Amino acid sequence: MLKKLLFGICALLCCIFLSPQVFGQQKTITGQVSNAKDNSPVGLATVSVKGTKVAVSTGANGEFSINVPDGKSTLVISSIGYGTDEVSISGRTNVIVSLNETTSSLNEVVVTGYTAQKKKDITGAVSVVNVAGLKQVPVGTGEEALQGRASGVTIITSGQPGAASDIRIRGITAFGNNQPLVLVDGVQGSLTNINASDIESMQVLKDASASIYGVRGSNGVIVITTKKGKSGRAKVSYDAYYGRTQPGKGIDIATPQQEADAIWLAQRNSGIANPSSKQYGKGPNPILPDFITPTASFEGDPNADISKYNINSNQITRANKGGTNWYDEITRTATAQNHNISVSGGSDKSSYLFGMGYINQEGIAVNSYLKRYSVRANTQFNIKDKVRIGENAYIYYKTNPLFGNQSEGSPFLTAFRESPIIPVYDIAGNYAGTKSQDFGNARNPYADVARTANNKNNNWNVAGNVYAEADILKHFTVRSSFGGEINNYYYYNFNYTGYE
Repeated sequence: MLKKLLFGICALLCCIFLSPQVFGQQKTITGQVSNAKDNSPVGLATVSVKGTKVAVSTGANGEFSINVPDGKSTLVISSIGYGTDEVSISGRTNVIVSLNETTSSLNEVVVTGYTAQKKKDITGAVSVVNVAGLKQVPVGTGEEALQGRASGVTIITSGQPGAASDIRIRGITAFGNNQPLVLVDGVQGSLTNINASDIESMQVLKDASASIYGVRGSNGVIVITTKKGKSGRAKVSYDAYYGRTQPGKGIDIATPQQEADAIWLAQRNSGIANPSSKQYGKGPNPILPDFITPTASFEGDPNADISKYNINSNQITRANKGGTNWYDEITRTATAQNHNISVSGGSDKSSYLFGMGYINQEGIAVNSYLKRYSVRANTQFNIKDKVRIGENAYIYYKTNPLFGNQSEGSPFLTAFRESPIIPVYDIAGNYAGTKSQDFGNARNPYADVARTANNKNNNWNVAGNVYAEADILKHFTVRSSFGGEINNYYYYNFNYTGYE
């Protein structure tokens, strides 16, 4: 009986530890990995079973052997410098895999100075901007598009649509002008009004690599090359976007009653025997007046008689006891749209690219916007096999009524300085403001932005160059270029008397 029991236990253990249903069946796959270009073996390539952690490496001759669990039918083969390949092993015990080499970014051609070099051959500090990412950002200027896309480059913007920004490469390096030199197709230009859709490549030269430009390049150089036509049939491309910008919440401002209580408390804590406020009355619970102009008046006061209203001498303004949110008054939900269309093509004798762009970007501040219309024409003609002439031209017109938003009188600053008890308008519909006593010198911020509605800033610009180049030797090209720009700026500005 004991012998039968022991025999049964042994049989059970054998079933548990040797049963293929527990371990699962495996099959061995052998093979070789080689370079698709020259059929040379690829050593140290990783061969793994898809969906598992099972993996091996190839030997020096590219050969491998791997145990594949039951139910798995795909191998994943990868190696540094090569693309990843997946191979089905259903019904197979031996596979031959050819990997394709991947193009390294180190072979990318970079424009530095008057030459072009492979990125791996450059010893200086050069950042190559991912141009494809520039068009993904809905901005009005090239400077804003560059922001955050190159290490060591800082963009400081005012936030107004189309306004120029400050560019700093590796910080502030001089006491005077710290703006870098910007070259567009070899001609000194600006990032502010360039159409990001026209950019083919952008490099930022940060150190001695910019020295070829002399002192003017001491703050760094941004080299931009615009798109050119390529041989082949005519190609038409169009891209556009439409978006909306919501203003931020702003800052929570005390209500008029909270402000009155704080003033009374401050006076009491300062030792004033009878705390009071000319705007808000007396007592531990100050009563808000019905009018702020005439100062701290209540209903029935003779000086608050509406029939005596005069915008010059007796501007009667009813108090906004609920509080005016000045930030909400001067901001809005802004829309932006951008459209670009281009036609390009060429042959062995010539190439061309013509493009047009339109941008209409509203700012979150009332009456702020940028409208820009642009045209680009880049052409090249082959006179002989080794002689070429061409031109690069960019024309734009923009209108963009800017106001100072980085000074003491900025509407965004006065929106937090103006007391909330002041309403937007007085009883006659004119703008209310700080004419009342003891309200400081802040202006009505809504009045400031509303009065810019008819201001027009207009700017025409034509920039570009013409060039001729010839191949003298196998690796030597002579190029002569003449370029410049014509700029025309005019504006209409209407000044108002601030009665309030």
